[in-house]
Amino acid sequence: MICLDTDVLAIHHLFTWDKRYPINEKALKILVKKEKLCTTIHNLLELCGLYAMAGLANKVNKVLERYLRSKEILILFPGEVLDWSQYVVSILSYIRRGIPYGDAQIAQVIEQHDVEILLTWNTKHFKGKISAEVLTPLEYLEKYEEKQSAKTNTSL
Repeated sequence: MICLDTDVLAIHHLFTWDKRYPINEKALKILVKKEKLCTTIHNLLELCGLYAMAGLANKVNKVLERYLRSKEILILFPGEVLDWSQYVVSILSYIRRGIPYGDAQIAQVIEQHDVEILLTWNTKHFKGKISAEVLTPLEYLEKYEEKQSAKTNTSL
């Protein structure tokens, strides 16, 4: 399963002017067809916050509902918190890895589920700090194109 970080979703929906937009969209187009996709509830709520900050608070509920009902992207939730002291200990274990609190929440959910790859433009917060492979959309495309090339060469 491939998890989409907030920045990938934000470029897709809001920051279409961003120079990374064409690569972001190309990767998403391939991913939707080929892979099982997810994002965490924390990423989705961050995206809703970005909508509100962009003056689009009236669209927050629609975005939230659309993602929660999506068949293309699964929303991952954290395990139930029965003991807040255990939660703090768990989150601190991510923070000690050098992950900021908001990203630590995302990292925790990723590691609680079967996530193989985190797709993010912000690799420095996660790379080498979580169990999932961390790739930018560009790195994913390069890897995907390499696989496609290898398939073509073996079929000749």
